[in-house]
Amino acid sequence: MIDAYTALPRALAPALELIFHEIAEGALPCIVHCAIGKDRTGVAIALILAALGAKREAIRADYELTNRFFISPVNMARAMATGPTISVQERFPPEATSLMLAADPAYLDAAFAAVAEEHGGIRGYVRDMLRVTDATLTRMKERLLEPLPLSTEPKEP
Repeated sequence: MIDAYTALPRALAPALELIFHEIAEGALPCIVHCAIGKDRTGVAIALILAALGAKREAIRADYELTNRFFISPVNMARAMATGPTISVQERFPPEATSLMLAADPAYLDAAFAAVAEEHGGIRGYVRDMLRVTDATLTRMKERLLEPLPLSTEPKEP
C-alpha cells in the first residue's frame, strides 16, 4: 500500500490537472470518486486540500475518518470485487485484505513524501506536474474557500 500510494501522485496527475483547471473555471460542485473512495480519491482530495493550504494534520484526520464512517468489509469487498462472484476476501489473504481496506494515514504520508521528493512539496507538484499557475490556484481558492469570519468579541484594552 505504501508503494501504491507513493506512485499515486504521478498516476493521478492528468486527472488532477483537469480537476484543478475545471474548478478554477467554476465547474462546481465537483465529484471525485473511484471504486472504493479511499485510495485514488483519498490522495486526490488530500492533494487538493494541501494545495488549498489545509494543514497536514487536518488532511490526515479527514482521511482517517474513512475508517469510521465509510468502510465496512462488506462494502469494500463489493467495491473491490474482481469478477461477478470473486470478492477481495476470496482473492487475497486476510492480512492483505485488512491492509487494503484500511485508510491508514501512513499511506497518505507516503504520497506526500513522494511529492516532496520529486517536486519539493505541494506547490512544486501543482506547478510542475499539474501545470497549474498561481493565478489558476488563486481562482480555485476563491471558488472553494470562505474567508475566516472577523472576530466579534471585544478586544481587551
